[in-house]
Amino acid sequence: MINVLHITSPNPYLVAGKIVYDIHFQLGSMKNYNSKILTIGGIGQEKNGIIYLFRNKLESLYFKLKMKLLFIPKNNYDENYYYRGEDLRKTIFSSNYILKRLMGFKPDCIIIYFNQKFLSPRNIYEIYKKTNAKIYYYLMDMSEFTGGCGYSWNCNGYQHQCGLCPAIYSNSNNDITNKIIKNKRKYLSRIDLNILCGSTELMVQAKKSVIFNRSSFYKLLIGIDEIKYNLLNDTKRDYFRKKYSLPENKRIFFVGAIGVDEKRKGFHILKDSILMLLKLNPELLSSSHFIIAGRNAETFLKLFIEFKIGYTFLGQVSHDRLPEIYGISDFYISPSIVDSGPMMVNQSIVSGTPVIAFNIGVAKDLVINEVSGYNIPNIDSFDLYIILKNAIEIPLKELNTLKKSTRNYGLGMSSVSSQINLLDNLISVK
Repeated sequence: MINVLHITSPNPYLVAGKIVYDIHFQLGSMKNYNSKILTIGGIGQEKNGIIYLFRNKLESLYFKLKMKLLFIPKNNYDENYYYRGEDLRKTIFSSNYILKRLMGFKPDCIIIYFNQKFLSPRNIYEIYKKTNAKIYYYLMDMSEFTGGCGYSWNCNGYQHQCGLCPAIYSNSNNDITNKIIKNKRKYLSRIDLNILCGSTELMVQAKKSVIFNRSSFYKLLIGIDEIKYNLLNDTKRDYFRKKYSLPENKRIFFVGAIGVDEKRKGFHILKDSILMLLKLNPELLSSSHFIIAGRNAETFLKLFIEFKIGYTFLGQVSHDRLPEIYGISDFYISPSIVDSGPMMVNQSIVSGTPVIAFNIGVAKDLVINEVSGYNIPNIDSFDLYIILKNAIEIPLKELNTLKKSTRNYGLGMSSVSSQINLLDNLISVK
């Protein structure tokens, strides 16, 4: 029996935390695993294998007050870098306190996921020494191996010692990012870490970091529930299209992000491409309809309102509704220009909805031309326009073939089953 401990900040039942819960549930269902989650995303006693670090509201309040002392004010940095602003050179909780909450559970393997406001590098090193467990770090963005930013854009500071950080408008070599990355290196470089990367691009970046010099690297794409996210048959697709009052006989494009106005999500480039369609191929654009989801979409929506382009705006969509939205769409457009994912690409591919994306993030792994969508080599609005035009013009029979191909490719590459099989092979090796 292998004891696996999953450590994560978010509540395992909500949004990003569900990634952790799915793995925990799948491993726990296998005969040779005993799986538990340790989280700061909630309060209470252990339930369903989930251990909450905070047993009561008083402990949670103490945590929140202490964290305020360890954060840089938000007005001091550029939001495009996703700079967390947290300084975990000091530990919030002692490693002994954290281990006591396990109530005698002795992990053979520890997987660290979303680690915001939780374990310090010192905690990770001490837990490693005290448990002698194999440590796996599941990376979703760059923040765990930089001086604090989730996306470095063109900055290569994390490959050296950070400092002069553009994310915090710094002109000092010895700024807070330099101190943070030195602290990470002090502790994490002494551990034989196993780095799990959600995309090839993220793995290439992690290998260049000054922190992981004793690490082994593995690609482990985020697994999507292949039963929940499925290719809809014609009857179900027609039912859900009527539910959302979508027009008949039009090519349906789905585009969405948590923050539509974020520069790295590339909606400004998509806007230019749609304007090209409007100018050069208005008849094709009129035969299309766009489903738009996410927050802060007002600027992007002005394009559709001003030029009377067909669209349905859904706002922020719950995870429970996403499968049917992928199912009613002919294509999902991911215009991201800087990303480690996004996970919506994984979801769309497993759902059997072909993806249109630039060749960045997880699109490098999952978006294969004429197999699972269209991968655009250059970040260019004209190139995206050409692909949108092709996607509108593709005959229905060829589109249905592409959808089946997309689904089959997704099952082999990014389903929960494929993810668990790879993880099982890694963990079970002694």
